[in-house]
Amino acid sequence: MDFHSINKRLRLASQLAQVLYVHTARLVHKNIRPETILIMEPPANADKKTRYPYTIEYPVLFGFSRVREIEVESEFIGDHDWEKNIYRHPQRQGLHPEDKYNILYDVYSLGVCLLEISLWTSFVICGPASGECRDNGDICSIFEKSTGRKDSAAR
Repeated sequence: MDFHSINKRLRLASQLAQVLYVHTARLVHKNIRPETILIMEPPANADKKTRYPYTIEYPVLFGFSRVREIEVESEFIGDHDWEKNIYRHPQRQGLHPEDKYNILYDVYSLGVCLLEISLWTSFVICGPASGECRDNGDICSIFEKSTGRKDSAAR
């Protein structure tokens, strides 16, 4: 049984879009992806029907280790972690990003997370015990596995 109707997903997406509050403080987050979004739950003594999996509570953004002020010069430091690159703008993927980081790249990362919410599936599946990640099969077929970049052959 799927407890998460499209209305609940839309509410979650709307709440998640509010994580861009960091931009009002003139900051860029630089690391928006599911691993840096925590979904809060109501108190333990709350009614069962108000807890997961019956409801989806509000998201909180964390993982501010890469945050910087908008005006500060961007570093061109990257990596080849395909599971992170999927959430990065194509010009910021790979070991040597092509462009300075700006607010629009946070918006792009948020958009990928919103796409996952609409599909109700993740592009990246990580094992709970090992932490090893794999792509989510056909849904990731448009990405180059080695880099996470969109496959130029995919249309």
